[in-house]
Amino acid sequence: MIFPADIIPHLLRMRPAIQRRSAAALSAAIALALTAIPAAAHDFGRNSDLYAGFVEGGGVVLSDIALLLAMAAAGCLASIWDREGMPKIWLALAAGILAGFVIPLALFTLPALASLGATILLGLLAAAAPPLPLSAARAILFIAGLALTVGTLGGHEAGSVPIGAYIGIFFTLNAGVAVAAALVTLARRHFNERVTLIAARALSSWLVAIAVMLLALEQFRF
Repeated sequence: MIFPADIIPHLLRMRPAIQRRSAAALSAAIALALTAIPAAAHDFGRNSDLYAGFVEGGGVVLSDIALLLAMAAAGCLASIWDREGMPKIWLALAAGILAGFVIPLALFTLPALASLGATILLGLLAAAAPPLPLSAARAILFIAGLALTVGTLGGHEAGSVPIGAYIGIFFTLNAGVAVAAALVTLARRHFNERVTLIAARALSSWLVAIAVMLLALEQFRF
């Protein structure tokens, strides 16, 4: 599906209204984000039930605004870099998450800083949309996976998290990035390519703006 030529002038006339609505939406998102600042470290139970641990691990990821921002930024970057980019670099993301499971995460006592820092860097790259070689894109997604794991498990001693939670975290982090990437990919497939890319890059810059405000507040708190 592509836009007919006569819709472009109409969109240009609507641009001031779109900008006002976009600013209002961004303000609302920031207000929502500011009410959900993540804690210094997540709490995990020692439930021996594998399924309960899986649900708990996934729930921790989905309840953390900093992690949601970072996953969205990573997904946007993957599909802005290449319309079908996620399958090409997914293994690097998964490897980064797994690598995060084996590093001394107890050293990272403020995991939110890792998630927010990743959001800023990934969002800036997505907004700039540089022509990255495949090797560089994979390296970036590996680091993103590592940062997402630190943002989830930072402050925890090795072995202090049940195995089910590890599985839930791995699944949810991968799924979150993949869903964000898929939304951009589908939009690029079915709508005007140029308009969709501009919108995706604008969204990435909004993610950066929200992350910067959250990071500033996080520094103020600590």
